[in-house]
Amino acid sequence: MSTLILDIETVGFDTENTDSLSPYKGQIVSLALYDTRRDLGVVYYVSGKADEQFADDSFVYKSRTEKQLLEDFWESAPEYSVFVSFNGRAFDIPFLYIRSIALGVQPTVEIARARYVNKQTLPYHVDIFDEFSFHGAVNKKPSLSSLCDAFGVQNPKLFMSGEDITEFFLAKKIDEIAKYNGQDVLAITKLYEKWLTYLAPKSFIHSLELS
Repeated sequence: MSTLILDIETVGFDTENTDSLSPYKGQIVSLALYDTRRDLGVVYYVSGKADEQFADDSFVYKSRTEKQLLEDFWESAPEYSVFVSFNGRAFDIPFLYIRSIALGVQPTVEIARARYVNKQTLPYHVDIFDEFSFHGAVNKKPSLSSLCDAFGVQNPKLFMSGEDITEFFLAKKIDEIAKYNGQDVLAITKLYEKWLTYLAPKSFIHSLELS
C-alpha cells in the first residue's frame, strides 16, 4: 500500500502575512511530500523564481507557483492509499482543499474525512496528532516537538519553528522554509513508523498486509 507523508507551511494575506492558520485568509508557500515505499521526497515551494531546483540527501526542492504546487499534488495523489499528516485533519487537508478551490484546481481524490482510521475507507488518512492524543482524550495535547523528544526522533523544531515562517517569508528566505518543511515531514515519517508498530488498529495493519 503506497503511503505519502505530507506537510505544508503557510502565510497570511494580511499586510504582515500573519494570518497563516486560515485557509480563507492565507496561502501555501511550501508543500513537502515523502513517499515511504520509494524512499523519495519532494518539496514544492513558492519562491517566484521559475524552474529553480536543488536537492539534498532526502528531498528534491522545486520552485512552483501555489497553483502549480497544488496541481502537482493532486496529479500524484491517486497513486496513494494512505496519507499521513500531523494535525492534517484540522489544518493541512482543509487548507489543500480550500486553496485548490480558490485557485481553480480540481482535487482528484477524497482524502478520508472520517476521524477514526478503523472507520475509514481508501484512501486512509492517518493524522499522527489525533492518534497520539487519543482523539483528544489526553489532557495535554502533544506538539510535534514533544512527540519527537518523547520517542527519540530528531526534532526539527530545534532549528526553526512554525512561528518563524512569516519572518523568513518576509525576508525572502524561502529556501530555508522549504528545508524546514522537509525536516518536518521526515519527523512525521518516523512518528508514523512508531504508530504503525505500536498503536495502529489491527484492521489497518491487515489492510496493509493485503495490499
